[in-house]
Amino acid sequence: MEKDDLLDEIDPWGDEAFLKELQGRLDDIESGKTKGLSWEEVTRRAEAELKKIRSSSK
Repeated sequence: MEKDDLLDEIDPWGDEAFLKELQGRLDDIESGKTKGLSWEEVTRRAEAELKKIRSSSK
């Protein structure tokens, strides 16, 4: 099965469990219970993780 074929078969908008999880996360952000991250923080963490992975594979 091709990657694109698999993506065509997945419809998260028709999955009640996915929608419930998504709504719960949105509610947490809007209520202040969960704080989001800035794009700068996301990229900083991703770069640090990649650096760690690359250094451990040498």
